[in-house]
Amino acid sequence: MQRCVGLAKGLAQRAWASQAAPSAIKHVWCRSRTVASLSFVPIGRRGRVATRETANSASNAVPTWFTRWYATGFDDVNHFHHVCDEVLEQLSDDFNDLVDDHPDGDTFDVSFGDGVLTLNLASHGIYVINKQTPNQQIWLSSPTSGPKRYDFDSESQTWVYSHDNVGLHRRLSDELTAALGETLEFEPPEL
Repeated sequence: MQRCVGLAKGLAQRAWASQAAPSAIKHVWCRSRTVASLSFVPIGRRGRVATRETANSASNAVPTWFTRWYATGFDDVNHFHHVCDEVLEQLSDDFNDLVDDHPDGDTFDVSFGDGVLTLNLASHGIYVINKQTPNQQIWLSSPTSGPKRYDFDSESQTWVYSHDNVGLHRRLSDELTAALGETLEFEPPEL
């Protein structure tokens, strides 16, 4: 039973990470019966979500409340779109310059549309950068470091990956420098 309740808490953490829809209810089943119910309830402003996990065991049926804050740094969705579009357009221009100037550039490809920027470096892999409006994040799929979700830091005006505090532009600079064997520096636009 404890293992199943631990599973319920793990599901709650994964649901927080995926920004589960408000009021979504999930049940955890163990041996054909519900051992925990997870409820996601929006509370207040700025994306505060309270999560309640209730274990349905005979010895412990006391609900426990967990709270997680995620701040977006944007006043509204239009501000988010403006900032993302500026960043993606600037990166698109930088990538196009890279493709034009690199000796293997004829095998590379850059495409940008509908909030998705793709840099295909042939044998070096494909980078995909896109905006995620529901989470107000920019996501990077990298052949080197894998998937990353970047949150906007309003103080530094940059997109930062919260697990290692490395900015989107710094990561792209480091990875593309290593992949292509030439020093590249990508800077965030003035916002």
